[in-house]
Amino acid sequence: MGIIKPRRMHSTDKMRSFTSTFEMSRTTKGTLGTQLSDRTATAAQSADGMRILPSTDEITTRSENLLSTTGMRTTGDRIKQETTLSGMKSTSMPPMPSTDEMRLFTSTVLTSTAATTSTAITAIADLKISLYFRILSYQHDMDELSCQTTCDDPEGLHECFKSCNDEPRYTCVCPDGFQIRDEACIPLEECGCYHSPTGVISNGSSHVNLNCTRRCTCENDVLHCKEYSCSHNATCQKQGQSSSCECKEGYWGNGTTCQVITNCQDVYNGLSTKEGIYSIHPPSWAHEPFQVYCKGGWMLFQRRVDASVSFFNDWITYRDGFGDLNSSFWLGNEKLHVISAERDHQLRIDIWFNTTNDASEYLHYNLFRISSEATKYEITLGNYTGSFDYDYMDYHRDMKFTTYDQDNDLVIQNCAVSEFHPGGWWFNACYAIMLNGIYGGPWDAGICLFQRNTLEYNCSVVAVDMKIKPL
Repeated sequence: MGIIKPRRMHSTDKMRSFTSTFEMSRTTKGTLGTQLSDRTATAAQSADGMRILPSTDEITTRSENLLSTTGMRTTGDRIKQETTLSGMKSTSMPPMPSTDEMRLFTSTVLTSTAATTSTAITAIADLKISLYFRILSYQHDMDELSCQTTCDDPEGLHECFKSCNDEPRYTCVCPDGFQIRDEACIPLEECGCYHSPTGVISNGSSHVNLNCTRRCTCENDVLHCKEYSCSHNATCQKQGQSSSCECKEGYWGNGTTCQVITNCQDVYNGLSTKEGIYSIHPPSWAHEPFQVYCKGGWMLFQRRVDASVSFFNDWITYRDGFGDLNSSFWLGNEKLHVISAERDHQLRIDIWFNTTNDASEYLHYNLFRISSEATKYEITLGNYTGSFDYDYMDYHRDMKFTTYDQDNDLVIQNCAVSEFHPGGWWFNACYAIMLNGIYGGPWDAGICLFQRNTLEYNCSVVAVDMKIKPL
């Protein structure tokens, strides 16, 4: 098992250290030559018993092959290695010789003495053995090192394995194809829950094959596999070496069972608590699922944040919806009718007068319902509570929807084409609050509501959310 430490280290007396190329050249006949001559040399022989010495290129090629099998990589001209023997004691190595340096090394050995050539090959073979533990490149300014995975933690999700050395910033590593178990590197296949080609599966985790027909789960280091299938409302999605069943748009669940998402409360309770855009499919909706903006279980059907979207639109456009769910929009009167007709909903209107903080005023109604297109999308509201002293929507109770091409208000003129605040709304004669008017018109800073206490219009509304939620 190798250990990496972000500083230069020195080898212990239990691991051979490699000297530099120049030191090799100077000491070949002295130190290295003496070490090699002490070994038992075995040379290839011809049929007549004559010793056959390999050529320089042959030795060089063998050394290159041996080095390539170690997985050695370089970072600039600095490569550091530490290895652990039985008992996990750490050692270190100065920079390893390059291929050119190995050529110089083998050439020097042959020049100094041909008799020790085969012993040089043995020395290189010993080099391969000594590099059994993986050589890893080291970046000089590296701040963090990745965790070594273990049989019990194959994903490296828990605390790094460091028991081989207690010094700070040490990391124990095994060669490719090995994991740590009981402070030793063992082949992946010997870990309790090994699964090919995925690798080791941690306890409590599962693996699904690529076509989602078989699922294997690791429990107490024992792999249990059984047949698996996706819901007909789900698709099999590949994720690396594994797969998963994912519910289709408009559904939520674990993939083997998928339920229809009928509203944002379903999203919040079963899919995600995160605010954003989701697909829903109300039971009475005869078309494909549609996207809505969900916020804490509430479904927004109107939002105004700027003047980027025009709300001066015709009947069909208000019926079907328009705008950008990430900005300003109107969901659509037909969708509001279908959703509110299926079950009782509550309505909340959040109004911001100042964008410098998140504080808002609000109106809340314990019942909200929109009738069908045949009855002009008439609005029904329950009892009011909120931060305003005055119920601004009271003036609009039981009113039909009006646009510039369908006049359903209670005055001769069409309130939807008002010079000051044109747009679609549940007009009376004409409004106490109008949240679909022009944003930032020639006379206004934002959009308007009528203040009954002063009998004046306040057109400083800079943002609005109109949203509903099942009771």
